[in-house]
Amino acid sequence: WREASPLGQRAVRSFAAKEFAEIRYDTVQVLMMKAILVFFLCLFLQALANGQKPLVVYTDPSQLVAIAKNARVLEDEEHRFSPEAVWDMEEGKFKSFDGKVLNFENTVSKFWVRFEVQNGTGETLYLILDNPEIQHLNVFVKDQQGQATAIKSGALTPFGTRSLSTTPFSFCLGSHPQSVLIEAKTYTGFTFPLTLGAIGPVVRLLHRTDQFNGAYIGIMLAMLLYNLFIFFSIRSRTYLYYTLYIGISAFMMLRFRGVGFDLFWPNLPAFNSGSNFFPCLTVISSVLFSTHFLGMKEMTPRAYLYFWVLSAIAVVIIITDQLHIQPYSNIAFQIVGGITAISLLVTA
Repeated sequence: WREASPLGQRAVRSFAAKEFAEIRYDTVQVLMMKAILVFFLCLFLQALANGQKPLVVYTDPSQLVAIAKNARVLEDEEHRFSPEAVWDMEEGKFKSFDGKVLNFENTVSKFWVRFEVQNGTGETLYLILDNPEIQHLNVFVKDQQGQATAIKSGALTPFGTRSLSTTPFSFCLGSHPQSVLIEAKTYTGFTFPLTLGAIGPVVRLLHRTDQFNGAYIGIMLAMLLYNLFIFFSIRSRTYLYYTLYIGISAFMMLRFRGVGFDLFWPNLPAFNSGSNFFPCLTVISSVLFSTHFLGMKEMTPRAYLYFWVLSAIAVVIIITDQLHIQPYSNIAFQIVGGITAISLLVTA
């Protein structure tokens, strides 16, 4: 190489550069082809996944299975779809959720939830929806023979129509369900915690729910009676206002958890209509107690006026709520309730 003439050296260099360029060009071509193949493979797998129906496989009769990740959801903004039309819809029109609980937030839309079931236990399966505030709820079940069964429920349906007399909604799907379709509409909080299981784990879940509800009722009742006793003993209006706040809060919680519907008005489902009446009363009673207990009228008149402006807004929400303008009244209450709670914490 050293003895070669300069002309020969240049020729060798030119040949080597040309060969290297061709090798590099071939390498880039191969990489591009691989990238294109991977891209189309991903598209194919995605299309294949979208075309498959969501399947919930139940194999352990001692456990409950969450449904959210295996369900597909269709939003019906105009309330125009029928169960038959939704059964036959292609999977591409449905949406999937990654969370553990379906959450549709504040909306007036109707929602359809669809999933397939494979029962590997032979046990009778139950579907549990732990949100007693859902107003309109219909469940349609198809078994392996294609026979369809419709189950009507919801907070605006008499309590005695439920498969199990429990505060969470419960639906008996039988031992050989194949496909489940849920139709839901409500003007309240639209969280949708769905679980599926045999009677054993379902009973344990309901037992824990009853324990929590019983403990809450017992604590709130003890606090109410104690403060009411002190009021009658020393005649201080502070304790009267606090008793009023406890009573309204406890009643609102009983209504929210469905316990009141179970124990006190099982045949009056209209009492469960999506109203912000009791939540707004909770805001007003908390302001009444806090302003009197902290002496705001004398110590901080501006703060006193501020909190009563919030209470006046809560009264306006109660009035406008009768005009059925949900979800706007729900959003307004959430804002006012949040501002009131934060302001009371800061003031105290």
